[in-house]
Amino acid sequence: MTSQEIELIRQNAQLIKDNLSIKASTLALQWSKLPHRKLLISQVAALQKAQKKLPLWAQTNGIIWPSGLAVEQCSSQATAQLKASLVDGKQLIDITGGFGVDAYYLSKSFKKTTYIEQNSDLAQIAALNFEALNSGITVRNGDGRNLLKESDADFVMVDPYRRDDGKNKVFALADCLPNVTKMLDDLVNDERSCLIKTSPMLDISLAVSQLKFVREIWVVSVKNECKEVNYLLHKKHDNTVIKCFNIQPDKTDLYEYDFNKINTQKPTISKTEKYLYEPNTSILKAGLQDELAISFGLDKLNPNSHLYTNQQWEVNFPGKQFEILSEHSPNDKSLKGSRYNIIARNYGLKANEIEKKLRIKPAEKEYLIASKNHLGKPTLFKAILLNE
Repeated sequence: MTSQEIELIRQNAQLIKDNLSIKASTLALQWSKLPHRKLLISQVAALQKAQKKLPLWAQTNGIIWPSGLAVEQCSSQATAQLKASLVDGKQLIDITGGFGVDAYYLSKSFKKTTYIEQNSDLAQIAALNFEALNSGITVRNGDGRNLLKESDADFVMVDPYRRDDGKNKVFALADCLPNVTKMLDDLVNDERSCLIKTSPMLDISLAVSQLKFVREIWVVSVKNECKEVNYLLHKKHDNTVIKCFNIQPDKTDLYEYDFNKINTQKPTISKTEKYLYEPNTSILKAGLQDELAISFGLDKLNPNSHLYTNQQWEVNFPGKQFEILSEHSPNDKSLKGSRYNIIARNYGLKANEIEKKLRIKPAEKEYLIASKNHLGKPTLFKAILLNE
């Protein structure tokens, strides 16, 4: 991005803010005769996304938004703040700086922070944004892999680029840039820790085996949507702990477990009791659902359904909690035309297919949960959601 383009964005800052409620396609028509409209529309579109994802940045005057995937791939404010609360040290070096969100929030846990980005436009934008945010982060433009070798930082942050040459998404560590599996000796040593952010699509067990020095795994969800999986590496570690976070507006749920003991216990299969539970997505991604159920004294509804049941309400269970009102066969005519939210788990039909078949309309807290019971029979459960 040229200095002229940056100046144009600053001159039109109020125009950008005044049009946040308008779609980019509409602005393209309305601003057809406006010079540099593509540049200004890109700022509007990015700021629209950032209002929920990065509220502090969206509210800060002077923030410049890059085009392309930088805003899409960057951490949200909520996930970056969580990571910052879990680490500390003397000097942080972020070798894949990107838009700079992780570097900014993590810097609050370190005495000194260096941001490195190979893309000169992104590095320039990050420098301007850090200044607008009153951050003292040092910005360097270059290959983080080479600059890392010169650094004596005690903590490294890496968020590998997860697109191939055709801009298609990739997940395997070897397909991302940089390939962290080829640089482990630079990323970690006796005095240096490393945090690697990955896609939720990456297989956790495979990543642990490839990264070798994993001390902790952080599976992070926001409002029950799994956003990222992070691996904390250090050569000095006796065991690997997996931590599942679900960030909510008023609290953050945490469930942690010994990674090496996952799948060593199985809950009892039981008929449906009064209450039904579904673990949050970070726990399901981690594969900890059965261990969680056992810790709460729950039985499993079906061997292939991640739904659990008991007779006493476990109000602190980290996930959806339902009170079962009744059970119905898939063809129960009394359900037709009713109002329910539908959840389908190991049922054979998707939620929208059930909705169409039974002509179901949306509801508030009334649910129709489609699954298989303890005998393996497809069953519809009328239920009330007890928590948000």
